Amino acid sequence: MKGQARRRWAACVLLGLTVWSGPAAALDDLVVGQVVMVDQAELPRLVVDRAQWLPDNRHILLGGWLEWPAVPVVMVAPNDLPALQSPGQVASPHFALSPDGRSLALWRKVSIGGKDMAELNLVRLDHEMTSTLGEPVTITPALHLLWLEGGLICYATEDDTQGAALWTADLGGGKARQVFAARDAVWQNLVPSIESGQVVCHLGGANEASYAVNPQTGQYIPLARSARAERAPDGSGRSLEIDADRNLILTVSETEAAIVDRGVRAAHWRPDGQAVLYVRDHEVVLASANGAVRRTLVTLRDADAGTYLRGCAWAGDGVGICYWGAYGASGRAWRGALGTERVTARFSFPNEAPVKVGSRLWVVSKFQTDSLGRIVEPVWSTLKAQFTVTRILRTPEGIVAEAASTGTEPGVVERVGGEQVTTTDDSGHIRIGVEGQMATAWTRTRTLRFRPGLRGWLEKTQFDGEPLSLNVERSLLPSIGQEARGAATLTRE
Repeated sequence: MKGQARRRWAACVLLGLTVWSGPAAALDDLVVGQVVMVDQAELPRLVVDRAQWLPDNRHILLGGWLEWPAVPVVMVAPNDLPALQSPGQVASPHFALSPDGRSLALWRKVSIGGKDMAELNLVRLDHEMTSTLGEPVTITPALHLLWLEGGLICYATEDDTQGAALWTADLGGGKARQVFAARDAVWQNLVPSIESGQVVCHLGGANEASYAVNPQTGQYIPLARSARAERAPDGSGRSLEIDADRNLILTVSETEAAIVDRGVRAAHWRPDGQAVLYVRDHEVVLASANGAVRRTLVTLRDADAGTYLRGCAWAGDGVGICYWGAYGASGRAWRGALGTERVTARFSFPNEAPVKVGSRLWVVSKFQTDSLGRIVEPVWSTLKAQFTVTRILRTPEGIVAEAASTGTEPGVVERVGGEQVTTTDDSGHIRIGVEGQMATAWTRTRTLRFRPGLRGWLEKTQFDGEPLSLNVERSLLPSIGQEARGAATLTRE
């Protein structure tokens, strides 16, 4: 137990010693190990099929189903874009955003001869203009959409005659063309290919199969595996895939790959390729670009424990994220922003304590002692945080050790902070949501302190220190290509 606890908290001993300021540096292993959720909030309640950020890094497109009545919906959060306020019920939760992010393709329900059909609508998000494309089609669970470079839109249909069919519509003119069909098959998904000029059709039915299809010529090849691969956007040639056993695999060359994690439901590269965001059933995780460092951002607990996460997405700035899942017939979705944290504290020790720079302090509430009452080691199940001494202050009364947190899990402040932090509207505050909890407004406050009963054990000695103060610095990650946007500090002396 001791070994496991020490390995967990000492994996990145230097993490707490770095403050991010000034121009953005690479999002390397050191920085990934410090990332926390900032400004977290829940999105409207619906069963999300897919979510995508708009280029403004503020709005999120959501496609899914309302909880009641169970009808499809495509909406934007926050719901303040006039172009998406037009009346009319959508026919499918599937949508596609144009490559420039200015237009949206979605299916609206129309009545043809008394029968409900799906009509492909193109909506200009900036000009509130809507047009239609192609002929109405039968409403089915398929109707997947992709908007490709060069003005091509691919969409899926399904019927008893053609089976699963793929169509291509050219915005330059002409009728939509059927370019691929598979009899006795049903659609599972339509996604971009890792290879340019292709799309990937995932089909089910009597036999599951996947095909890479050229949407212009209709040429196709069967794929050996049904996993979707996503190439890193930085041109490094690395790629991500989730195999049939839900292993997240990072491929660095034709012959080299690594399993980053297991039990993964969805994963995506940061837009600059410097990190990977992925979800497991109850966790949101950030991994470094090489997969060596993993940082749990959110763990669903308590009232959220019944939600099973199924998807995630990055904002274009590499700061905003969203993630979603299902709770029975209901759905939950959240948005948030990523930042870094640095937690420091002071502990007091008697003069005879052999405190040195680099000594490790384990914050716990219980100890194992010998027959004389001297500390042998902590009760490791009570471990709350771990610090490394960075400076020693000698006083007539004893030693004050300044230390930086080296924990690799988020929420150090929540675990070692006891009092409720007062919400204020003062300027300079930031919002911090820890481990999936509702966001709380933090600012400079005198209520932040260690929970009563916690002590800092000086590793490999019989001495434990009394916590004196706790200080937290958090700042948003720099946007891709931009400078950091400031920090907030919490102090209790």
